[in-house]
Amino acid sequence: MVQIRFYGELYEITKIKEYNLKIAGEITLLDLIEILDKKLNISVSKVLLDDKGKIKSVYVILVNGSAVRDDNPRSVRIRDEDILAFLPPAVGGKLYCSTLGC
Repeated sequence: MVQIRFYGELYEITKIKEYNLKIAGEITLLDLIEILDKKLNISVSKVLLDDKGKIKSVYVILVNGSAVRDDNPRSVRIRDEDILAFLPPAVGGKLYCSTLGC
């Protein structure tokens, strides 16, 4: 089960603080975003991705507490039991994440 946490704009859009998603094996971050689009019936991809399909630089995405450094969501691997957090930069940072348990 992948645990997904939404903060800032994505929380405002989804009205979901935490979402659990069962996956088999490993998927890409792009796969996960596309699954969220369908499951939540909200275009998470339009919020997170630019017109070239890259992660918008205004977002910080954490996987197990580590910031994703690659803007290509196809190259980021998500595994069962991972914890993801989608943060706008205004709420990012070590103090904030340690407080929330990101």
